[in-house]
Parts: sequence; C-alpha cells; structure tokens
Amino acid sequence: MQLDAEGWVVDPKVTKSPFPNLKHGTMAAIHGIIVHQTGSPSRDATFNSYRGAAPNGAHFLIDKNGDVYQTASVTWKLWHVGKLRPRCLVQHSCPATEMKLITGWRVAQVHEVERQKAFPDRFPMNDDSIGIEIVSDNIIEPKGTTFEPMTPEQNAALDWMIAGLKALLRFPAIEIYRHPDVSFKNVHEAETATWH
Repeated sequence: MQLDAEGWVVDPKVTKSPFPNLKHGTMAAIHGIIVHQTGSPSRDATFNSYRGAAPNGAHFLIDKNGDVYQTASVTWKLWHVGKLRPRCLVQHSCPATEMKLITGWRVAQVHEVERQKAFPDRFPMNDDSIGIEIVSDNIIEPKGTTFEPMTPEQNAALDWMIAGLKALLRFPAIEIYRHPDVSFKNVHEAETATWH
C-alpha cells in the first residue's frame, strides 16, 4: 500500500471512488482511525447517501464481500465522528475541577470542551482522523438497534487497511477506535469489527 501526493491509496485492493461533497476542509495531521458501520444494506445505498447535500461519510468503505473503496482523500476533513466523549472520563484521568464540569453537562457542552483540547488530551475527531465505514444494515430488536455482524471478508479487509494505514501514517495502535468509543453513538456500532 502506498499513498500518492494527493492522499489517495495506490494499491490494487483499493478502488478509488471519490465523493468531493464529503470534503469539509483539509486535515493538517492524522492522529487516528475511527471504525464505523453504515446502518445501510449495501454499498450503493451508502454511496447514494454520500451524494446528498453536506453529507456525513468516511474515507474508506468496506463492502460485505471485502472490497475496499476510497471515497475521500486522507487529506480531507470529513464529518464522521460526531460529538466527542471526554477522553479523561473514559480513561479515568479527569482532574477534579473538570469532573465537576462534566457531571450533568449535555453532550453538546461536553463536545465543545473536548474539541478545544489539543491531541492527545482528547480523542481523534473530524479534524484529525480517518474514518473507515463497514457496510452492514441495522437490526431493529426489542432492546434497541444493533448491526449485522461483519463478514469474515470485511474483517480481513479492515485488518489489512488498518495495518497499511498505521505503517504509512505512523500513529500508534491505541489511536484506533470503534465509533462509540470516542463519540456518543450506538454502543453496538463496530462491535464485531476485529483488527490486530
């Protein structure tokens, strides 16, 4: 796997499928990877959502058969993370003064505090992370919404993508997250995703 000068992966395993309207600025640095699930039944359904006005989306999409599509340059800032969780709360390292502020705050207020922090005092966010989407539909259950389990082909492709991006961009393995680890999202998203 290689990257060209414009941030596109050059590898026969990756199909370049640009969606310019996903771009919401540029990234000056990349500090991590966020793994998502689409909540849609197919690659085409996801691509249709990317054609909308000001869409959310990720840099890569992995189809059910393991095919990988790059939908955005890794230099583009995309909307894929959402409102940040407090990293210090998740890691049990918040100073007492910040704990008082976090307790009882709304999600938007917590996010505003977090996004003002410099990395690594906060999780990677839209400004400095790559998103990888996995095609899988929602499953509506009495206890809430979950996702179709990832296929073995998807997990193999995800593992390969993460290993390649880590080697190219040189960031630590600890900065690779499932979406709900860093943001206030469905706790089941990407729970069947595996990588080394």
